[in-house]
Amino acid sequence: AKRKPQQLEDDLVDFMAAHDVVGMQEAGQARKVVEAAAKRAGHVVWFGDGRPGQDATPISIRRDFSEHAPRFHAVLLSERTDAGRGAGPRMVKAKWLMIVETRVPGRVVAVGNMHGPASQQNLGRRLLAARGFRRAGKVMATLYPSAAVFVIGDLNTVPGARQLAGLLARGLRSCQRRLGELVTHATSAEHVAPRLLFPF
Repeated sequence: AKRKPQQLEDDLVDFMAAHDVVGMQEAGQARKVVEAAAKRAGHVVWFGDGRPGQDATPISIRRDFSEHAPRFHAVLLSERTDAGRGAGPRMVKAKWLMIVETRVPGRVVAVGNMHGPASQQNLGRRLLAARGFRRAGKVMATLYPSAAVFVIGDLNTVPGARQLAGLLARGLRSCQRRLGELVTHATSAEHVAPRLLFPF
């Protein structure tokens, strides 16, 4: 966002305009860019209620869906959690599940956005990720037992990874198994392209 803010904003506008709901990761320092893109694309973006770490994982929804779109959040990992060795800081900030809910004819649709810890090949981070994924699955299943549920985001893992058991146990399944590898880190739109999508 610092190097090419206008390019990122333009890419976000295009991406948001093509989708009803968009989850972003690592967006805390790009808040102004994200807000400007959402306004141009006809989206409403939610950064949470000001708690540490929420603004890094905002979620947006089309403005015409947002009038009756309650927003919820759940902490997946506490602030200042020791993640062990791996990419990024050893002490990670809080990880949140940011949720929007809307209604389509005859159906409630709930979408949760999250960001899994990096370097899950390392045992400590893999266990931390498993705890977060398990909590996300429980929250979505508890809040929305009969809704169409999606969990989107950069989970920093691959379909079938053992740490995803907590999501899969709730009836979620990976769309990436059908879509194949989704490249997310090669363009300026890397913060909005979901690596994994888990609908019921």
